Amino acid sequence: TGSLCSWDRKKDLHKITAPAFLIVGDHDIVFTADVRAMAILMPRSTFLELPNSGHAEYIDDPIGFVGNFSKWMQNVFVDNGDAIHRSTDKDVRITWNMWAAPRQV
Repeated sequence: TGSLCSWDRKKDLHKITAPAFLIVGDHDIVFTADVRAMAILMPRSTFLELPNSGHAEYIDDPIGFVGNFSKWMQNVFVDNGDAIHRSTDKDVRITWNMWAAPRQV
């Protein structure tokens, strides 16, 4: 119930061209599939599902959150033109094993 239940902006997500980092915990109150679907529609988005976390990922896993967010920020501000990342960090809580939409040129 509520006044926003029928509000649907999916058709406009492709218009968001700024880099966006969409994070969801595997025990989050939002559905992982919904956040992933949003990321697919946003041309410069990055999606991360952070394990062992709820809706407050920065509290549930501060090392994983800060590590992944920091790496994402470094990529945004040091753009090498490649938005697909597959690597790991020395700290296993920093997965950096996420999917990112290819850059739109």
